[in-house]
Amino acid sequence: MLFFANNIFAQDYTTQKIQEIGLIADRFVGEDKFENLFYINKNTLFRKSQDRIVEYKALQLGDISSVDLLNPLRISVFYKDANTVVILDNRLNELKRIAFDRIANFKMVDFCTTANDKSLWIFNADTQELEIFNYNQEKSALQTLPISENIINQKSNFNFCWLQTENGYKQFNVYGSLIKEVAVKFDALELYKNYILLLNKKGDSYYFNYKSEELSNIEMPKIDYKQALLNNEKLYLYDGKKINIYKITPNN
Repeated sequence: MLFFANNIFAQDYTTQKIQEIGLIADRFVGEDKFENLFYINKNTLFRKSQDRIVEYKALQLGDISSVDLLNPLRISVFYKDANTVVILDNRLNELKRIAFDRIANFKMVDFCTTANDKSLWIFNADTQELEIFNYNQEKSALQTLPISENIINQKSNFNFCWLQTENGYKQFNVYGSLIKEVAVKFDALELYKNYILLLNKKGDSYYFNYKSEELSNIEMPKIDYKQALLNNEKLYLYDGKKINIYKITPNN
């Protein structure tokens, strides 16, 4: 199914600031459902709770490419240059480390995010296929057909994976089937439950309910920010000094 930005729009949304939290870091990663803050500083991952700060670092693996907090009990930390993913528990203790160039079926991985049942969504750079990789068995359960477009980024939840392209995104299910293509240009994609936030720093941003296929404009705050994240029905904008937290509400 191909969906365009000029489809019928639903009600527009706006943002209302509800909180700000001071934070000096190289990168803000997000907040989990236990209200722990995660961030990266000097290539070290930190988890800050109300009473303590814990950290994880594996400097020999190079720069942290991405951190996925979808399952806060099994956090995936991907190091693209080392072709390696590390699985951490909620206290940032290492549970498992997978070097994709050392497994039986060598894989060169561009993107790696959390799937279900101790599995990962990985994008294989050699085959240009999206795969569901079981990291206990160290093998892929399935893969999609090769994808011809250039893949810019990847986001996922337990049931679906979204690949950002230069012209929009492609949505795949856990069976490896392409179920939707959306032709909306955007800078970044964030998701929470049934909603996808398509962000543009210049131009319109969209709030998309992929279950009902309702596309809405969203009025973004007029501030400069380095990162934007969507979680727990809240929008987080990090400007390098503080996390600005907003509630997303429909216009009346």
